[in-house]
Amino acid sequence: NFFKNTNEPRRCANSLSYAAINYHAVGEDSVALDYYDRAIELYEQISNVKAVVDNTYCKAAVLLKLKMADSAINCIQSVKLKYNIREEALEYYPLLCELNFEKGNYDKALFYGKAYLDSEISRSDDKNRCGILWIMKNISLQENNLSDHLKYEEEYLKLNHKILKEKEKRNIKAIEARYSLTNLEESYSLLEKEGRRNMFIYTIALALILAVSVGIYIYSKKEALRAKRKYASDLKILEKVNSSLKQQLDNIKQRSETTVECDDAVIGGLASRINLIKDLLEYSYVTE
Repeated sequence: NFFKNTNEPRRCANSLSYAAINYHAVGEDSVALDYYDRAIELYEQISNVKAVVDNTYCKAAVLLKLKMADSAINCIQSVKLKYNIREEALEYYPLLCELNFEKGNYDKALFYGKAYLDSEISRSDDKNRCGILWIMKNISLQENNLSDHLKYEEEYLKLNHKILKEKEKRNIKAIEARYSLTNLEESYSLLEKEGRRNMFIYTIALALILAVSVGIYIYSKKEALRAKRKYASDLKILEKVNSSLKQQLDNIKQRSETTVECDDAVIGGLASRINLIKDLLEYSYVTE
């Protein structure tokens, strides 16, 4: 209903026709026939006779493939009568040759076949030319015409060999293209894996460097704390020694004043030791 009521029947008919061709190409022939019928109906609405005829012959080709030669011939005859078509276009001759061969109408099949082989259009149409040569060689064999049979057989084999070689080349190119694409994808995958591996290595290396740095920092802090504690202990000892020496010096001075004169050298040595300890204490306070 959508296609019937559309405001652009020509475009819709073209779309249906292309869809029918694609469905036929993938083997969905029953669907292709339905789309051809819809396309033909729309082309009739807009009076596009050529498109009606073209799609009818395409529909007949699908019917022939489905072994429905009678139905194919009937739909062709129907459109010819409806639009008063007296002569078929040359492009339909391969189909008409095959249809008449299937029905056993060898004279008509030979007529369409020879006419197409002699035409200029067939020189660039290896597929249809090869199909017609196959039909011609089989008809000549059935009619015991050995000379024609050998002639068509030789032409058929040469052309078929050419078609097969071209198909083989296309297949090789397609395989090479797929192989190249596969190699490209594999190379990209390897590069991606290599990149991920390098990133993992860099991450591990960075983590190790960070761990070592933190370890060194913690160790340094511990050593500094240990040294500071040792320094504090030594400082207390020095303070005690200083205090003791001061006390000894004071005692010596008192004795020297009340009893005997003390040796100047002994007193000078004690004073030097006191001054040295004093300097050490002052240095310790400064470095702390």
